Amino acid sequence: MRVARWFPLVVALIINDTVSGQITSIERVPQGSPMVDSLPTNQFPRGGSYLAVIEGFGLLDVGRFVSSEPWVQGRLLSFSDTRLLVEITSTKVSEANKAFAPIPGVSFTLFTWSSTPIDSGPVTFDIVAGPAPKVLSWKITNDIKWISGGSAAIVDYESTIQHAGNISHFYIGGPEGGVIKSWTTSGGRFSTTSRLSIEVTAPKRFEFTDWPTFYGAVDGAGQGAPSDNNPENPSPPLHLPVIQTQLVDPVFSLLRGPRVTDDPELLGNLEKGRIVVGAAADGVSTLVVRVAGAPPGQELSLTITEDGSVAQVGSTNFGKAIELQADSQGKAFYQFRAPVNFARPGGPDDDRGARLVDVEFQSSDNPGVVGNTEITIVRPPVVFVHGQWDNGGTWAAFLGELRDKWLDLPSFYNLVDYSRLIPGITSTSPAYSQAIIDRLGGSSMGSSYNTPIVLEQIKSHIWNFKELNNVAAIQADIVAHSFGGLIVRGMKSLRDYAPDSTFRKGSIHKLITLGTPHLGTPLATQLLSDDNSCVRNILARRSKASLESATIASSRNTEMIETKYTGSVGDMKGDGSGGELSDALARIQRVGGPLVPSAMIVGVMNSSNLGNLDCRVCAATVIRLCIFSPLARMLTADNWPTLLTPESDAIVPRRSAQNGGRGIALNGVIHSQGVTSLGFSGLDFFDPASHAPERVKQLLNEPTTGPNFEPL
Repeated sequence: MRVARWFPLVVALIINDTVSGQITSIERVPQGSPMVDSLPTNQFPRGGSYLAVIEGFGLLDVGRFVSSEPWVQGRLLSFSDTRLLVEITSTKVSEANKAFAPIPGVSFTLFTWSSTPIDSGPVTFDIVAGPAPKVLSWKITNDIKWISGGSAAIVDYESTIQHAGNISHFYIGGPEGGVIKSWTTSGGRFSTTSRLSIEVTAPKRFEFTDWPTFYGAVDGAGQGAPSDNNPENPSPPLHLPVIQTQLVDPVFSLLRGPRVTDDPELLGNLEKGRIVVGAAADGVSTLVVRVAGAPPGQELSLTITEDGSVAQVGSTNFGKAIELQADSQGKAFYQFRAPVNFARPGGPDDDRGARLVDVEFQSSDNPGVVGNTEITIVRPPVVFVHGQWDNGGTWAAFLGELRDKWLDLPSFYNLVDYSRLIPGITSTSPAYSQAIIDRLGGSSMGSSYNTPIVLEQIKSHIWNFKELNNVAAIQADIVAHSFGGLIVRGMKSLRDYAPDSTFRKGSIHKLITLGTPHLGTPLATQLLSDDNSCVRNILARRSKASLESATIASSRNTEMIETKYTGSVGDMKGDGSGGELSDALARIQRVGGPLVPSAMIVGVMNSSNLGNLDCRVCAATVIRLCIFSPLARMLTADNWPTLLTPESDAIVPRRSAQNGGRGIALNGVIHSQGVTSLGFSGLDFFDPASHAPERVKQLLNEPTTGPNFEPL
C-alpha cells in the first residue's frame, strides 16, 4: 500500500530528473526523560509531540513536512540549508485500534517553495508505544477521617503520575464516584502532579462502609485502557471510612422487658428488628440506631437538632445529647425516641403528614467533621371509634371533610367497628323477644364485652400503619363518639393494655371524645326504668336495644359456658354530674395506668334544635303514644331540656361530656343522626357544617400539654 501511495511522487522525481536537496538523518531531540531518552533516537512514543532534527543539504527552501502516515504530523519550527527543527506529533488512537499504536518505518517528504520535493529515501523513523503511565504517589491531603453516608464531604487528593509525555486523559474511579470541584495539574512533560478536590456523597446503604478511590492515566497509544478507558495500572485504592446508620424498630426482637436490650450481639444481628425510615410522633416509639464504619474506638458526640431525644441502649435516660464510642470493629448503637407531638409551634406542620429530624454526630478527635442521621417523623395513626347503636360507617361524612389532609401517609385513618351481630345470647336484662335478641349487635353491649375487641382492632390498625409507612409506631390518636369514648377509657383496665412491647405506655397517644358521657347521662337511667318499657321496646324494634346486661353462651373444651356482660345503656347510667355512676363508669374514673391526654368536644343544644320536637306526625309522636311512660311525656320542646339540665346535646349533659372540666363547645350541635330521627333538628357531630371535623384537626395538631387537653 505504501508503494502504491507514493508512486506518483516517484514518477515526478524521474520526470524532473533534478535533485534539489537530500536528507541524511532524522533524530529525536533529547527530552531529559529517562523513559524517552533510553529509546533509539529515531523512535518517538505514540500519542505525543516531540522535537526532531533533520539533517542534509538543500533544505533552506523547505516549507512543509508530510509523513507517509496520516496519524503522524510534522510542524517546521526552524530551518537552515543543512538542518531543520521539526515538531513531530502522533495522534492518540482509540481503544479498538490500540494494537496498531506502533508504526515502524515512517517515511516523509519535505516540500519546498520553488524546487522539487525532497523525499526521505531510506531515512525513516519509528512511532513506538512508550512505557504505560504509572502512578508514583496518591494520597488524601486534607484532614478528613471519615464521611457520613448520605452526606456530602470534600476530599482533597494529590497524585504524581510518570508517563512518556503522551497522556490522553487522567482517570479517577471508585464504586460511587463523586463530583469534581477543582482539578489542577503541574509538573513537566514526563511527570504530572494532579490536585483534585472531590465532593463525595456516600450512599445510604448500611453495608457500604468503605470508599475505595483509585487514580490513573491513559496515554495516546491507548495504553492503560483495557476497557472503558479505565487505567490498566491504577494507583492502589485509598480507603476512606464511611459511617453508616441503620434505623431499626426494636419491637419485638430487640427488647428486654419494657426497654431496649443492651446486648451488643443481639443489637448487631442484622436479622433482628425491622429496618424502618423513622417513627411516629407519639413520644413512645423508639428506634435502635445501628452505626457501622466508624474508625475503631472512635468517640462520637451525638446531638438531636430538633425534637425527639437520644439515649444509650438499655437506658431510659433520654436527652438531647449523648457520647458514643465505637467498638473495635467500628460499630456502635444508640436509641432515638420520637417526639411527643408531630406539629411544632407556629403551624409549619399543621397540614403535613411527615417531616424530618436530624441526629448530628461529631468526631471528638476531628471537630471539623460533622455527619448526621436523617429520621422521618410521621403523625400517629388516627383511629375512629363509633358509639352506641352505630357502626364504622357513621364517620363517612366526617372523614370526607378530613380526607384531603395529610395524604402523604398511607392508611392514616382507620375505623373501629364493634357492631357485628352476637350469636349465643341466651337472655337479656331487661328482657326482649327472641326476634330482637337475634338482631342484637355489639354496639348494644357494654364495655366489658367491647373493650377487648376495640383494643385488638386499634392494635391491628397501628401495626398495619407501621408496615405501610415503614416506621416504628406504638400509639394511635383516638377520636371517639359517645359510648365509644368510654370503651377507649376502659381499655386501661385490661391486663394487656400496656405490655412491654408498648414500653408499658399503652396504645393511646391522645383521646378526643365527642359527646361522651364521662359522668353518665340520666337518659340511660330512664331508659332502663320499668316505667319506660314501652319507649324501650319501640327503640329496640328499631335496632336500638337498651341493655342492662346480656348473657352469652359459648363452648369451651366441649363445655358450654355462660358469661354475663353489661350493656351499653347500663354502663352509661349516672346523673351527669358525677353521682349515681354505674359500676363501669365508677371503675373508669378510678382506674390507674398510664395517663392519656384527653380533649372533649361537646354539643350544646339550643331552641332551634327543639323546633320540630312537638310535631304531630313524626317518630316523637309514636313514642309519645306511650302515655304511661314518664320518658315519653318528657319528649317535648318544653320538657326535654329539663331532663338533661342545664345544657346538653339532647342525649348527654354538657357537664358529663366535659368530664366536669373544660371542653370545646359547639353551639347548636346535637348528639347524632339517631337523635335527628326522633324529631330533633339541626346539625349533629358528624355533619361537616358542625365544625367538629375542624376542631378534631386542630386538636390533632395541638400539643398533648395544650390548653384543651387534660390527663385522664
